[in-house]
Amino acid sequence: EFDLRNFAFPGIRSPADSGSFNYTGGAHPLFAAALRADSLSYRSDTLVSSAWQFTSTSLAVSGRPDSLGWSLGTGIGYLTRLDAAGRWARAAAGPGMLVAFDTLAIRLPTRTWRLDAPTTLALGDSAPTIGTTRLSAADGSGAVTVAGRFPKDRPGDLTLDAFGVDLRDVYDLMGRDTTGIAGDIGLNLHLAGTARDPTIHGTVSLADARFSE
Repeated sequence: EFDLRNFAFPGIRSPADSGSFNYTGGAHPLFAAALRADSLSYRSDTLVSSAWQFTSTSLAVSGRPDSLGWSLGTGIGYLTRLDAAGRWARAAAGPGMLVAFDTLAIRLPTRTWRLDAPTTLALGDSAPTIGTTRLSAADGSGAVTVAGRFPKDRPGDLTLDAFGVDLRDVYDLMGRDTTGIAGDIGLNLHLAGTARDPTIHGTVSLADARFSE
C-alpha cells in the first residue's frame, strides 16, 4: 500500500491519495491496483468549464495486462455522483484497445441516469469510436444517445441526441451555483471535421428556461 501527499501533474492537483498494488508473475501474470483520492481538481483552458472538482474518487483495476476489469466512482461538482464498471482489453483485430462499459450510473441533483445496455469505446491510432450508447433517466423523463467516431486526426462522424436534460444538472456538473436556474435542454447534433477544425450541425433547444439571482 502507499500514500501520496500534494500530488501535482499538469492541470491536476490532489492533496491526499492512497492506494494498493499487487502483482503475481509467471507466464500469465495477474495484478490488481486501487487508488483513492478524497479531493482532486482538474483545470484546462480548452474546456467550456476550465475547472473541475472531483471528490471521494476511487479507481480499481484487476486481471491480466491484456484484459482488465475496472471500476470507477467519483463525485463531480457539488451534488453529482458517477459510478461505472467494465472491462479493458486489446482489440481483437489490429492495434488499439477496447474499453467496455458494463454499468454506468450518474446521480445528478434532479434525476439519476443509467446506461440502458453495455457499450464499448474503441481506442486506436486514428480516433476513438463509441458504439451506440444510450443513457435514460430513471423516471423516464429523458434520454441521451451518442454513437460514432470522435473528431481527431481523421474526420469525425459522431451523433448526439438528447431530451429532458435539466439545466440545473449541467450547472452542477460545471461546479456552478444552481440557485434560480431552471430549464430542459434538447439536442440533435452531428459532429464532423477533425479535432483541429471540427464542424457541428444540428439543433439545440431550451424549454422553460429561468436564470435569476
